[in-house]
Amino acid sequence: MIFQEATPFNSTEILGPNQAIPKGIQRHLQWDGSNKSRVFALLDASLIQGLPEVLQGTGLQNACLFQGDAEQELGDAAPWLVQLDLRSEFTRQIFTVGSEPWSYWSRSPLVLESNYTFRKMLKNLRRYTRIRDTQGKWFYFRFWDPTTVKSIFETPEMRHLQGLYGANKILMPAGEYAWITDSEGVEARGPSVVLTPEIWAALQRTKSIQILNKLVIQIKTDEPNPFGWSDGRILEVARAWYNASVADENALVALTVGCMRSNLAPVAYADLHTDIWQNEMIPTTKKARLMLKATPEATA
Repeated sequence: MIFQEATPFNSTEILGPNQAIPKGIQRHLQWDGSNKSRVFALLDASLIQGLPEVLQGTGLQNACLFQGDAEQELGDAAPWLVQLDLRSEFTRQIFTVGSEPWSYWSRSPLVLESNYTFRKMLKNLRRYTRIRDTQGKWFYFRFWDPTTVKSIFETPEMRHLQGLYGANKILMPAGEYAWITDSEGVEARGPSVVLTPEIWAALQRTKSIQILNKLVIQIKTDEPNPFGWSDGRILEVARAWYNASVADENALVALTVGCMRSNLAPVAYADLHTDIWQNEMIPTTKKARLMLKATPEATA
């Protein structure tokens, strides 16, 4: 659930020496430094330049969720766990939004409140960095990704995975506000995770949402919009191309922008530009054509 009063610090604010957590966020936590409650941040090193070195300089307990060769090879793009401290400047930076490199709220931290010790939380989360499917094949599982977190808490096929975080409460950025789970019903224990076909389908939907939302932002920022298409319309058309098996992001952008500039639905645009089929930008299959036809015509 998004709480509009739970807003992060702005990087331009002048704060007092004891303000580590914004009041709107603090009221959702039991953590005050005097009880057993602890707060951890799970950070993606691919979003924060030099994260391992940054964490080393904080003096806070931290560790990479990957181990051995995986940490050596992927540590600069891996998830890192850090236990926060109310007296640490780094804690304040976790809850600060802005364009500065140290405004980490803008880098999608996943904040976990738990009674676990650091060692127990680390051991728990490391269990889920790789999971098997029903055939025994291993896959990396990005359970710290914001879109995956929301899917786990909002998608029926994945709700049984809520306990894997070992948390009583989970917070993460939602634009200018905070998305916070209701702790009621979230069990602080790790379930057994098997990548079933149902979970795989849910994760693929999650992946498509990430790709398409990113494309909409890119198109709205970089491309002319002569017919005033709404974000929803751009998303609808991009989704049609995606559902027609256009997987390459550059092709998705090109085809969606082509429709937007021409004010045409995908199937009309494809019929007008037959080279799309000839160059195999989209598959010449009956399914692909049906998916394109399912998108309503654009209107001026």
